[in-house]
Amino acid sequence: MTRSKLGAMALLVAAFVLGALSGGAVMALADRGPPSPGTRGERLGFVERLERDLALSPSQREAVQAVVERHRPKMDSLWKEVAPRFDTARAEVRQEINDLLTADQRQTFTELEARHKARRRGAKGRPRVP
Repeated sequence: MTRSKLGAMALLVAAFVLGALSGGAVMALADRGPPSPGTRGERLGFVERLERDLALSPSQREAVQAVVERHRPKMDSLWKEVAPRFDTARAEVRQEINDLLTADQRQTFTELEARHKARRRGAKGRPRVP
């Protein structure tokens, strides 16, 4: 494999890793999964993970839930501000990667992106809201 192809491959892998990490972080902040029965739409995924991983008592769980709810307006506001810039940056990275690929690689890259989007939507049970 030529040096330029190795460099392109390295750039592609780095972009995927960076995209996955940053996308995961942003999605974790913006996670708004469907509410469990009997709830008011709280961020139960996050709170339930803390409850499980930290063995929270019922009173601690309620307090954590209150913290999440208290900060929700600020988080929503920040996400609305950042999401368009993040989406633009992600589109730029994908376009630059696409420009480096052969026709066959572009087709595979497009298929990989489609599968990734489908998994994200399936995991959330709903389409992503920018």
